[in-house]
Amino acid sequence: MKVEDIMTPDPVALRVDRPVREAIETLEKHAIRHLPILEGGELVGILSDRSVAPWRQTLFEAESWHDVDLEALLLDTKVGDLIERHVVFVHPDTGLGDAIDRLLDFHIGALPVVDRDSGALVGIVSYVDLLRVMREMVDAG
Repeated sequence: MKVEDIMTPDPVALRVDRPVREAIETLEKHAIRHLPILEGGELVGILSDRSVAPWRQTLFEAESWHDVDLEALLLDTKVGDLIERHVVFVHPDTGLGDAIDRLLDFHIGALPVVDRDSGALVGIVSYVDLLRVMREMVDAG
């Protein structure tokens, strides 16, 4: 079985120049935990819900206290300022075993899926996707 068999195609992504506030809102709106970050259409990072947790709290406090300066900081800080630019990714034809190894080796929860030829982001596969497959295998076995 390959990554393309279980990945979420055409994942929600944000550009690197978007504000942190938009990333928080996007994660919440789509009920996702990992957000691929693009620059010029190319994958340059991934942002997790854990990465923005302190910013989410700050946003909540800023809105609660009507702190305009703090809210402005959240509008001015860009996603690109938070991301790790070393992205661990897979290709659609990567085997599930290799994908699991990468998740375990790098202690991450999701892998962007990048087209081998064009380099375009075509999907994302998370540990939840892998657990679903394993659950089906347990039921089948």
